[in-house]
Amino acid sequence: MLALRHSSKTFADELAAFCRGAVVPKEISDAVSAILADVRQRGDEAVSYYAARFDGAKLRAREFRVPAADLAAARKRIPAADWKALQAARASIESFNRRGRPEGPRATRTGQRSVRSSTPSGASVCTCRAVRFRWFPPS
Repeated sequence: MLALRHSSKTFADELAAFCRGAVVPKEISDAVSAILADVRQRGDEAVSYYAARFDGAKLRAREFRVPAADLAAARKRIPAADWKALQAARASIESFNRRGRPEGPRATRTGQRSVRSSTPSGASVCTCRAVRFRWFPPS
């Protein structure tokens, strides 16, 4: 497994090399694009359809949301130390992502390949073939 470290002096070059090798076959790209377009158009109905098609899950849209009472009951079953660790992990992830976001919105076109340094910390942002990254300013 390749590990890229943003603190490396050669991070941008390593990331660019990784992205150059991230080629998705056209049939996969087309299939994913069609699924995403269907979900945008039909919403939860399409999500239910694809969950059944790919995972065999029989879900209805009203079953997507977990009831608050079920979440509260599940929370009570988590040991205090584990809950504290989960909260710390969440805070760390949110903090990391806030620091890494550019000041303004950024978007790329599907199919475009680029590497640019655009975050406040100088981290590189990579767009590989058939992948769209969209960044929003901190809320």
